[in-house]
Amino acid sequence: MAMMPAAIRQIGINLSTGEAMRKADVILALWLLYIGFASASEGAISNGKQSANMAPLLVVFDDSYPPYSWDDKGTKKGFYVELSKVLFERAGYPVQLALYPWKRAIRMVDSKNAILAGIYKTPEREKQYSFTQAWFEERVLLYVPTSLPFEFNELFDLRGKKVGINLGWVISSEFQKARKDKLFTVEESATSEENMRKLMRERIDCFIVDELNGDLLVKQLNAKDKLSRLNTPVAVNKSYLMISKNNPHNANNRLTKKLDAVIDEMKADGSLRDIFNTYMNNTN
Repeated sequence: MAMMPAAIRQIGINLSTGEAMRKADVILALWLLYIGFASASEGAISNGKQSANMAPLLVVFDDSYPPYSWDDKGTKKGFYVELSKVLFERAGYPVQLALYPWKRAIRMVDSKNAILAGIYKTPEREKQYSFTQAWFEERVLLYVPTSLPFEFNELFDLRGKKVGINLGWVISSEFQKARKDKLFTVEESATSEENMRKLMRERIDCFIVDELNGDLLVKQLNAKDKLSRLNTPVAVNKSYLMISKNNPHNANNRLTKKLDAVIDEMKADGSLRDIFNTYMNNTN
């Protein structure tokens, strides 16, 4: 049992019997207040230790989506990778970062309670998953062989064409409907680079991908004279972090609310934009 502090004991010294009795309730109240404060302080320290020792959250990314995320000879690189490091550190969560093929990364949100960084939101996904607020926006464009251009203003312009996309990608709800209605044929490949090489060999009519990813690959493949982009976007998609609604770390949306607050801070203080600019300058 804790000792009564001297400051409280001093109240009872040099009092007459009557005065002591009248002060008894005061002393008891102060003593109970002290015990409550000490217990709260001890609990706060304990909670702090628990946070420090918390198992890291698993955050997963596409392993072949430069400049956002990719595996460079065993090194995790990308804007989304660097952004996640800062975001979770500022939110107070230790993390383990991992790169996987996109379709497998999506499955890990359920199988491993992973947090998937850099995914588009759809009504279907919202039924099963929780999302942070958007942390970036991607312009999704068409890339075509320079020798076989065509006019694109709307999805109907893809009628009868063979369209390349990356495995597991959902471009938009409108695109999914047109695909289901067989307005065009979709051919999936594991990576953007595979799709670009198929496009260079004219095995597909066009390839749909984010502008930054597409432009970077055209440059890396030295294909500026062979491939062109059509500047009317197929979609402009906001990018999010996605978390399973069954993830125990996100009970009552605790995790998403904390990440949202930090994303707000990073947008307001300019650090999100600074990370993007710094990373893109180093990449280019």
